[in-house]
Amino acid sequence: MAGRGAWLSLLSAVAVTAGTLMSRRLSGTDLVVAIGWHFVIGGLLLVALAAAVEGAPAIAWTPRFVLALGFLSLIGTAAAFLAWFRQTQVARLDLLSAWTLLVPVIAMAVSAVLPGERPTVWSAVGAVIVLVSLALVTVPGRVRPGP
Repeated sequence: MAGRGAWLSLLSAVAVTAGTLMSRRLSGTDLVVAIGWHFVIGGLLLVALAAAVEGAPAIAWTPRFVLALGFLSLIGTAAAFLAWFRQTQVARLDLLSAWTLLVPVIAMAVSAVLPGERPTVWSAVGAVIVLVSLALVTVPGRVRPGP
């Protein structure tokens, strides 16, 4: 369902933007506590949405699943968000947000290595455009136009 995916992507973008902007207001708060509440609120909303749309989940709690879940939860999510919110307190948000463009490029690179998928020519062109754009945005000393 392309329509559902588009709405979820839009909702995700709004949530990430709101969280990033709110992180500036939480500058005196312990980052681990702030991130914890960020995940609790987001998780509750996702559980409600998933229950309404998909119904009860069928999870096979195998050792492999638990290990993968733990790795993705602690390293791929908690550590990444800790680094992200730390940077939102000290870095320019426009430059910091530009780095999120690397997510699909990294995903494409990982999928080419681990499952052995091969990107299409258009995917490679898109990755090059993202990398060149990111380099242009983050070049130090570049004069930026005023508001």
